[in-house]
Amino acid sequence: MKKIADGLKIKLDELYHEAPNPQPTELITFYNQPTDNESERDILTLDCSLLRGLQSRDLLAYEVLDDAMSQTISLGDTVIFNTKSKNPAIDGIYLFAHRHGNSLGRIIFSTFIGVSKIRLDNPLHATEINFDPKEHTLLGKIVLVIKRFD
Repeated sequence: MKKIADGLKIKLDELYHEAPNPQPTELITFYNQPTDNESERDILTLDCSLLRGLQSRDLLAYEVLDDAMSQTISLGDTVIFNTKSKNPAIDGIYLFAHRHGNSLGRIIFSTFIGVSKIRLDNPLHATEINFDPKEHTLLGKIVLVIKRFD
């Protein structure tokens, strides 16, 4: 084998170890960044396999700024949300804007009364409020959570 490696002008260990296969990546832009330094956290690079067929142009990243969805999603976690998924009749966790800023909440649609509610996982917050399209603007459905580990 050494003669083959020498003849091919490659290192012997290259014959026994596969070269790493780089995974295709997508760039996701952060939405409404809290940082003062724009170049610090403006783009997130993700492995395409995490997107499960979603188009990166429809996705934005958001750093969670409150604990309303704690233990499910914690302060400092990063969520990826689909800006094309804004139907409050479809259950899921959404990022929405309101007069105090942005928040995460679990949208639950009641077929009995035909109303969507926003439920927060953290019991220290008001656990359920009515979804009002005049007060809440859905920004998109959460499709991926990247946990913050300190």
